[in-house]
Amino acid sequence: VITGVNIGRYEYGTYNLERAIEKVADLPGDFRIRISSMEPDGFGPDFHRLFQHPRMAPHLHLCLQSGSDPILLKMRRMYTVRSFMEIIETFRSHMPDFNFTTDVIVGFPGETDEEWQETLDYLHGLDFGHIHIFAYSPRPDTKAATLPDPVPEAVKKERSRQLHALLEEMRLGQLEKQIGKTAPVLVENYSEGKYWGYTPNYFRVGFEVNDRNDPVESSILDIQISAIDRKKGVLVGKTAP
Repeated sequence: VITGVNIGRYEYGTYNLERAIEKVADLPGDFRIRISSMEPDGFGPDFHRLFQHPRMAPHLHLCLQSGSDPILLKMRRMYTVRSFMEIIETFRSHMPDFNFTTDVIVGFPGETDEEWQETLDYLHGLDFGHIHIFAYSPRPDTKAATLPDPVPEAVKKERSRQLHALLEEMRLGQLEKQIGKTAPVLVENYSEGKYWGYTPNYFRVGFEVNDRNDPVESSILDIQISAIDRKKGVLVGKTAP
């Protein structure tokens, strides 16, 4: 997992993030590469080409925070809802199954009902696999803590509820698209009578092993996805023959 703070702006000598990952991807061994959280303004227009390498996991946690341009401006974010959408459209035009996850801050100071609705409407069209939902809370010595018109806690709670409901709808829709597919799953652990791991596009799956020895943790197995455990929000499958 490639992780850090503002990793899209990584530079070391003649290396930027893309060149560094290209070098890692060409190292010998049986592994795959996942990139952790990134800001949408930290990489170039051809960044999607990096994910065409077979070792790159087709998933990216791309931080949105709000679907309203006025709120993004108050947050001092260096991108717009249009530029964020263009990134997703570019990736999915080349890799339709690419999974995006994101962060959204609920109740940023001054966020109106209309701006919140903009965020909900915007999110509807993006089909995120997961959203980390944070209710805004002031932190000392930050500019945001001095902004006027704080959003009442009851409003934050209701907006969080609305977003959780939308997330559940989107996540189940994304999980349903995986049924019937065979995916290489990295074995992480065994519990509750199943082995567990993640598909390359970062969907958790519990699976049974057929006619073989117990798999070694960190090995990669081809898993046939057959169903969804809706209560847990995970995929269910078994090893491919």
